[in-house]
Amino acid sequence: MLSKQPDGKTESKYITGVSKGASNNAIDDNAGNFEVSKQTANGSTSDVHNEIQYKCQPTDLISTCQPLHYSKRLLPVTALYSFPGSGNTWMRHLIQQITGIYTGAVYNDTILKKHGFPGEGQTDGHVIVVKTHRVYFLPRGKYKRAIIIIRNPFDAFLAEFKRLNGGHVSEITEGVFKEKNMGRRFNNFLLSRIDAWFKGTLSALKSFDTNSSSLIVHYENLKTNLRHELLRIGSFLGFSISEDILKCTVCNSEGNHHRNTSGFFNPFSKQDTFKISSYIKAVNATLKETCGDSCVFPYSTPTLTELL
Repeated sequence: MLSKQPDGKTESKYITGVSKGASNNAIDDNAGNFEVSKQTANGSTSDVHNEIQYKCQPTDLISTCQPLHYSKRLLPVTALYSFPGSGNTWMRHLIQQITGIYTGAVYNDTILKKHGFPGEGQTDGHVIVVKTHRVYFLPRGKYKRAIIIIRNPFDAFLAEFKRLNGGHVSEITEGVFKEKNMGRRFNNFLLSRIDAWFKGTLSALKSFDTNSSSLIVHYENLKTNLRHELLRIGSFLGFSISEDILKCTVCNSEGNHHRNTSGFFNPFSKQDTFKISSYIKAVNATLKETCGDSCVFPYSTPTLTELL
């Protein structure tokens, strides 16, 4: 990331990617290509997280990390499923960076098509993944596999509400929310979304065998553990990602359509909070049954005492 200093100069910032289970030798082999800093999270030698810090220079801030194109050979049609507001467009940007192949969508958003996603509207094997929020189409044979993005629903609901009231990169602050009296509009917005998130997420998880044909990605892990998640995604899609591409993608991770999430505020009623929290726990239990502790939510839900 880059920040402006008082004198107007641009300062490079270290951006961290965390790789689970990487060996010290692997990091040493790559150290000559760019600046890295080695650390272990807990000092142990088995199954540790090795922290790699990429020093991102101003020249790294480019639109793409490699030339983008449609796949010449037909790839397995892969759904990129999420509930709206869960980071699907951002994930498309990341996948395009690490694979060099356009992503598609069941939608035809002309704004996205003109700004980085020319594969918008494409749904065949010439695109690497196909964006969809339509969970009822997942089990009907069109898709051979799926990446399922799951985000904390509190954050997803708020992000989607902001998008509907301002666009792909809008930011509705608490002041704007109160000034424009959006409380009633937000409550009406939630009426159908809470149950839809719960039913849609469970349906998506049950549509694919997670061991081979689906990959569960938590939005929160992308924010805190990006390098490791990119490697998981690349492996699932059948791509071996070079360190140069990893560095470039981490340094250019934001893209043009990642909404600003600063200034979070809580517009949820206690009743909605109780209901959403109970659904999170139910989905978490399904995640644990499906693929064990490795894919449960990377956060805890508030207790009843904390909510009162």
